[in-house]
Amino acid sequence: METKTSTFFSRLAARIPGYTGYVAKEERRETDRALRGAIATRLLSRTNVLDRQMADAARLMQLDALEPLEFTRRRLEALADRIRTAPAGYGGFFDAVTIGVAELEGIGRYDLALNDAVEVLVDELGALRAGDRPALDHLLSSVQAVEDAVRGRDRIVSGVDRA
Repeated sequence: METKTSTFFSRLAARIPGYTGYVAKEERRETDRALRGAIATRLLSRTNVLDRQMADAARLMQLDALEPLEFTRRRLEALADRIRTAPAGYGGFFDAVTIGVAELEGIGRYDLALNDAVEVLVDELGALRAGDRPALDHLLSSVQAVEDAVRGRDRIVSGVDRA
């Protein structure tokens, strides 16, 4: 139920040209930010799998497995940070790059694909076993796929794919 104040502001906003679209874009920006935050959190929540694998490898004296596991962990942490801090799917009134509805939809598709790719990555992390180099190599190729998806999204936000 709306209060009198929010009703007043809604009526006032309807009289300002472009403001309704601005609010809708601002809501998309918040949704975009929340989705990216959830994706990054999901990814980081699974790095404990790599920690356990490193502990198991050390306990079993599989010292050659430690470096690739640590490298993978650092790469996942960097990827989660990049996802969390990726540019928002929206351009403000004074931004150099204006993002239209078509671009917002494209960003949304990239974000959903990114979410799906991260889910695949999380499943692969769950199946990883210490010393399983082929599985680790496959995991790294999945990390690369997620990084590529993030780069594709960044190109849309920066305007590179709209030139």
